[in-house]
Amino acid sequence: MAITAFTSTAIIDATTIGKTVLTASSEGIAADAIGLGATDDVTFNSVDAVDGSFSGSLISEVGGSLRVYGLGTEGDTDTEYIEMRHDGTRFVIDGRNTGAGTSQEVGIGRAGSMSMIHSGSGGTKTRSMVPQVTATYVIGATNLRYNKVYSVDGDFSGDINFASGSYINQGGSPQLRFGSRMTTYNELSPSTTNTYALGVDANRWSSVASVDGSFSGNLDTEVGGSTRLFNLGSDADVAAGDTEYLETSFDTNVATIATRQTGAGTSRHLLLDVNNRMQILLNGESVIFAYNGLNKFYMNTTTFAPWGTGKNIGSSSARFAGIYGIDGNFSGDVTMAGDVNFTNLPTSDPGVPGQLYVTTGGALKVSQ
Repeated sequence: MAITAFTSTAIIDATTIGKTVLTASSEGIAADAIGLGATDDVTFNSVDAVDGSFSGSLISEVGGSLRVYGLGTEGDTDTEYIEMRHDGTRFVIDGRNTGAGTSQEVGIGRAGSMSMIHSGSGGTKTRSMVPQVTATYVIGATNLRYNKVYSVDGDFSGDINFASGSYINQGGSPQLRFGSRMTTYNELSPSTTNTYALGVDANRWSSVASVDGSFSGNLDTEVGGSTRLFNLGSDADVAAGDTEYLETSFDTNVATIATRQTGAGTSRHLLLDVNNRMQILLNGESVIFAYNGLNKFYMNTTTFAPWGTGKNIGSSSARFAGIYGIDGNFSGDVTMAGDVNFTNLPTSDPGVPGQLYVTTGGALKVSQ
């Protein structure tokens, strides 16, 4: 009759059966000693031993587990142990405890050196974690991401991608933000002066918006461009908006400084000023020359004249080489230190008081 279980009496090495089982040279001899046939199976309730050595497999059947105790033993109230089991959906290796036992860390290592330690709520501590093949495996996934990654340094041979609205922080304060545009929350400056460029000749920024600008070198406007100083609107309004601005440019090979306006903007005057003293005002209808804030002369399409009386053209020590005119009209004296040559004078009395004419005999006379 086959024996299927030993539930009470233990086989110990003091009995003949026990000695035979423990010293059997084959499974058949051990089975015969306890009355088992070749096809019979036996299940012990428990096996207690100091050491065990198996040349085959150590198997835990469905519903069982393998445990290594650090405190207590099976059945004790206070225990600490590591367990390998299947929990119904996955295989598990974890540290467990009962009663006054403490939940201990679980380490995985080699030659007594731990390369990974799991401490429950404290997370998993690991040494260098290296993929088996380069540029093949990922950490996290597009739908399962780590909340934060803390590191001293980072070295990437590929791209770093940021979702729209992401920040780069320093000490908890934002430094850069990525969205429809990149926003900085601090100064952006080169590490060495006069070494690095902002943009290159082949790849230029579309526009630069700034409150102030300071340049220790040249501020160049390339061929086809211009410099604009706005009084109304902005550069974006020039094409279809209301603007007033001063522009310096080259117009058909002519260097030009001009006031401009678009839309409802007003054509403004242009004042050339040297320290609020020597001034030239261009107002669209005339040119006014002033000194120290006082108008001296003006010029329009037909006239060059003084602003008020008491103004001279030339001086006693600085004279024009010649003055050419069709008519001359003087309300005061005409003083001449040299010759006066008259051409195309009438050869008969014109009957205009004060007008000069020449007789047929060559005499110069004044009409009465």
